[in-house]
Amino acid sequence: MPTLSVRARESIKTGLAVAVTIAIALRMDFLEPAWAGFAATMISLDTAGQSLNKAALRTFGTLVGFVASLTFMSLFPQQRWAMLLALTPYIGLCTYMLAGKKRQYAWFVAGFVCLTIMVHAGTDSLSMFRYAVARLEETALGILVYSLISIFVWPRNSKSDLDAASRALFDTQRELFRAYRGLLAGRGRVEESGPLRLQEVQRLTQLGQALAAAETDTYEVWELRYAWRRFLQQSTVLLETLGRWRTSLPEVRPLALGRLLPDLDAFLADLERRFEQIERMLAGQEAGGEPRSAELVVDESALRALSNFEKAALVLFRTQLQKLDEISRALFDCVRDIEGSGRIVSKPLREADRSPRLALDPDRFRSAVTVVATMWMGFLLWIWVDPPGDANFWYQATLWSMVAILARQTVPSMLPGFLLAIVVGGVAYVGVMPHLSSYAELGLMIFCVTAAGFYLFWEPRHRGSRGFFVAIFLILTSIANEQTYSFSKYANTSAAILMSLALAAAVGYFPSSPRPERVFLRLLARFFRHAEILLSNLAPEARRETGFAERLRRSWCRDDLLDELPEKLATLAQRIDYRLLPGTTPEQVRALVANLLSLTLRIKEVLDARAPLRLGEPQLEQVVADLSEWRLLAQQQFRRWAAEPSAAGSSAAELSERLETGLARFEANLDDARERAAEEGGEIDDEAFYRYLGGFRGVAEAAIGYAEAAAAVNWDTWREARF
Repeated sequence: MPTLSVRARESIKTGLAVAVTIAIALRMDFLEPAWAGFAATMISLDTAGQSLNKAALRTFGTLVGFVASLTFMSLFPQQRWAMLLALTPYIGLCTYMLAGKKRQYAWFVAGFVCLTIMVHAGTDSLSMFRYAVARLEETALGILVYSLISIFVWPRNSKSDLDAASRALFDTQRELFRAYRGLLAGRGRVEESGPLRLQEVQRLTQLGQALAAAETDTYEVWELRYAWRRFLQQSTVLLETLGRWRTSLPEVRPLALGRLLPDLDAFLADLERRFEQIERMLAGQEAGGEPRSAELVVDESALRALSNFEKAALVLFRTQLQKLDEISRALFDCVRDIEGSGRIVSKPLREADRSPRLALDPDRFRSAVTVVATMWMGFLLWIWVDPPGDANFWYQATLWSMVAILARQTVPSMLPGFLLAIVVGGVAYVGVMPHLSSYAELGLMIFCVTAAGFYLFWEPRHRGSRGFFVAIFLILTSIANEQTYSFSKYANTSAAILMSLALAAAVGYFPSSPRPERVFLRLLARFFRHAEILLSNLAPEARRETGFAERLRRSWCRDDLLDELPEKLATLAQRIDYRLLPGTTPEQVRALVANLLSLTLRIKEVLDARAPLRLGEPQLEQVVADLSEWRLLAQQQFRRWAAEPSAAGSSAAELSERLETGLARFEANLDDARERAAEEGGEIDDEAFYRYLGGFRGVAEAAIGYAEAAAAVNWDTWREARF
């Protein structure tokens, strides 16, 4: 007997859950049986843990929407404008939160459930409460039925997915380490590791999702949850550390590393051996002994023969290797705890201290403005034009706008799935359902359509479409105990869906286009504006105390540039349709994003090294002046690139020339400063200064790398008007 694929099994389970849920809702004469079907459909994911997590988020969001709707209706029972004004900040807040990274689905449900209850309840207090309670109990029914079916019918927990995700991530990180070690030895090119770096980020995200699911459906993982969370956090640190180490390689390859770091080969071999031990433990095998340790000692006599910039490059290189050694030891201990060979971590994991983020994220704020504008436009059109669907018109337009933000898609991209659902729903409602005489026949139809829809839209990029395919099908069929059929009702409902979709799409283009390439350009400009602001903080006068607003602005720029923008740009690079951009290839944009990430890491290195320095010494006056000249040049270029990305292409040669001519002058001034310090009995040859110096040169070289990558992109096609 052939074994069904996971895709077929999960589609059958979802179809069965929706059919059973609606059967129970009809038997209990619930107000809107389709609502129960919505809940069963929307929480369906690949494993029981993922589904239960989503069910918990949906329950929380439904409760919040329930309370919010009753509050608004009790405060403004007969005042539609006051109610709309009260809804505006609530829907804006829900949209702002769903555009973030935590509990997006809960905030999405909190927003649309509140709207659903208020639209369907009318102005009667009794019907308002009935609709609110009906929404709550039918959501609970759908969640309960799907949860039971996912547990008892082909149960599939997330432990195997978690193990596979952890192995896949660490395999990728080990391959990156090997690739970078090869680069150090002169083998390969930096561009060849680009796909691996992108894969590393994707697999880190998958590990986080698999861990959240496995904590829910696997007791073994729940018991070791703190160790697994520590593994996730340390893997994130390893990702950044490997990136920083990679950016330091081009500067140290010309050096005689065998003389400068006599133990380098042994050190790298120990790191490689430790990675192999971790890999074996993740595969369920014995580690093969305790990790060995080696010191990375610098030969002082060979070090004195280096120039100042070569010393700076060596210090950065050695610092990153020591960080790799530290994090690999921590990963070894953590994996040993998880596999049961060491102690079990029983205390919660404390996150590293971070400055509070009080500033608004402009991208999330824009999403909130778009949804609120859609709600107001739909409401005004409902009052003055009375389009098909009545109040459902503005409710659905707001809903589609929120769905697009949740799914990270544009509204027009959802149109094919909506059209297919309208066609299938019309055939079922007009051509099939009038001939059915029992729920056995109706349930079979619901099961077949739901299972087929989930099977068709199984791919991850279509997961948003599959839920709403079934939802629109249930809306159009209007399943009830006293079933009536009206083609005009079907036509009006379909017209309302398409017109509300058109409204959401139109509003989404104001004040700026949501097309991925246009968003990429906006974020690229913001990247360089923030980079300019951060570099301006390195000026001596920037050390003076400033007001709260300025400190908050600088803190936001730092967080946005170092944590948010590179990830957003990498995500957008995958969503761009390069067929519409002749002269631009995915490889060119990936190289561009990789250079931006290198620039980000270099800026972070400079900012971290700046704190412990004392640059106000008289001997360093000319050195600081040279650094200020470089900084001002970088700020000038970043300002130009923020205004016009194509200007970067003509900057590479100029930057390279000015960097080379400035190096000799800087070397002479730094040697003079060292001699003066020695005469006065002082010393400036410390590691922090060379880290700072190396980071500064790294910023310049990363900027040159970006300019060369930007020169290969045909920017003219990115701004062309397109329907």
